[in-house]
Amino acid sequence: WQGWLSYTYQKAKSNRADLGLFGDMFYTSWDQTQTLALVSDYRSGRCAHTLRADLGSGRADSALYDPTLQQRAEPYVVVSYNLSVGLGKNPASGQSLYLGIANLFNSRQTLQYRWAPDGSGGYTRLRDSWVPSRFISFGFSKAY
Repeated sequence: WQGWLSYTYQKAKSNRADLGLFGDMFYTSWDQTQTLALVSDYRSGRCAHTLRADLGSGRADSALYDPTLQQRAEPYVVVSYNLSVGLGKNPASGQSLYLGIANLFNSRQTLQYRWAPDGSGGYTRLRDSWVPSRFISFGFSKAY
């Protein structure tokens, strides 16, 4: 068994000089207060199993027209799994078959929203980015 854990805490703010707001600070669209990545790897014989979980607090909304429209998307969790099977009698040969499943539970969670004019002088909140659908890959690899 082996694995690793990564944690990040950040707050990203900036002024909006482009809108004439020099003195006030607003959360940027890339602000995400907390992220956590946990990876575990288990090897047995020719097989290697890797499980990864990414957790994050919601990102701040992208508000190009009015930075006071500050909300956050909900926190998210994305789990991925990989299986690799070594080929040949010599594991050092570098040949393997692999199966990868990204977004194992097909969560499709929203990562970020944006605000856009609604045509009546107001703004509407739209889904801007989300976790992609489950993606399965299968293949052969050879290391030299």
